[in-house]
Amino acid sequence: METHWIDNVHQSALKNINHLRKMIEMDMKYVSPDEKSLLKFLIANDGQPDKAFQAVKNFISSMDRNPEIFRWSDGVYRATMSESFCYSSHRGYNGELILLIRIKKWYPGEVGVEDLLRMSLFMVETSLLDEEVQRNGCVAIIDAEGISWTQFYQFGLSNVKLVSHFIDQCLPIKIKKIHILNENRIVSFVYGMVEKFISHRLKSLIHFHGHDYQSIVDLYPGDCLPKYLGGNKENPDIQHIYEHMERNKDTVIATWRSFKSHHIDLQVF
Repeated sequence: METHWIDNVHQSALKNINHLRKMIEMDMKYVSPDEKSLLKFLIANDGQPDKAFQAVKNFISSMDRNPEIFRWSDGVYRATMSESFCYSSHRGYNGELILLIRIKKWYPGEVGVEDLLRMSLFMVETSLLDEEVQRNGCVAIIDAEGISWTQFYQFGLSNVKLVSHFIDQCLPIKIKKIHILNENRIVSFVYGMVEKFISHRLKSLIHFHGHDYQSIVDLYPGDCLPKYLGGNKENPDIQHIYEHMERNKDTVIATWRSFKSHHIDLQVF
């Protein structure tokens, strides 16, 4: 059933590429997107050109407002090695990418917020170079164990809103579910602050599990999950993930340039 739906979305996206291109060129004459980029946005938005067009506009606006996180830096390595954000080498039952977030692994004194955001963006975008990830989407499993007020103050509410906006309105990736484990009053406070800014659709994707690891194990294959989540795999190969990002960073930056090559200075530092 899900495979049939994915195939329909993909076919619809292919049919609507020219329609989306015309919408963009009429509204934003300086944009010259390539076909692969348009297809990503269409697939992420159920093949619907109107929704994809708005996501493209939001993405370009985000590049305007936050150019620093669209640039590669040496800090991406430190952020990746923190193991705070990565993905499983195995996919879910429906082929979805499994994103793994461990909040307690982020030490603000060692990894700056800007590098953390930059690393997360490059990791998602390099993952999207795989057409299967575009078609099958992703789920995020967030382990909030060990979250502290220090982390929240260092990260800042403005960046919480920024991440929420990226997930909700910008990134060309289909988010299927967001699972949150070990939530506490800090998580409840943060969610209470951002839920007024996110769409009903995104709210419907968020599921709180408390300390019930078994509920995650019941949803995804053991080979997808590291042992700390109740799976049977060792932690993901972080070095391999970093090397994949580093190897493909120029392709990702070229994709961003294809949207606003003369309007924003995207550089590799």
